[in-house]
Amino acid sequence: MPMIFSHKAALSPVDALCAAVDKERDRRLALDFSWDFGSIPAFDDDRSNNGPGHGEEIPAGVRLLQMKPKDQALWQALQVAALTAMVSGAASLSMPMRAEDNWNIQTTAGEVLVVLSAMIAHGSSLVFYGGALKSAIRAASHPASIDITAGWPERP
Repeated sequence: MPMIFSHKAALSPVDALCAAVDKERDRRLALDFSWDFGSIPAFDDDRSNNGPGHGEEIPAGVRLLQMKPKDQALWQALQVAALTAMVSGAASLSMPMRAEDNWNIQTTAGEVLVVLSAMIAHGSSLVFYGGALKSAIRAASHPASIDITAGWPERP
């Protein structure tokens, strides 16, 4: 039986830097998203599962929303549900958002869309910044001189 050899061609320095930009972009996209919910009520699990009179209710304030790829898929599903509620005339429909610390923020469909719009805008800014970095790398006479860790858009 003949031996099959597999080898990966080494990436050029430019391609390696562009791959590093993609990796940094993806890392940043997966960081928790911070949002100030202000005085919107948040319930702990005991209250959420057992109703009023059980557990705590507090103003939500600043909460982190998880952004790993599986979480992003859940946010997209919530966005579709919120859009459906809005189109149906139910902007005030309760659609709680679960924060990273497991508090359940009692958002409405309209509030969900505001938060998710900001989340999408931030993700887009990371994608566009990464694209601009890769263009700069490809156009540079000294690509290695470009700092691929500086200048990224900050989280809100």
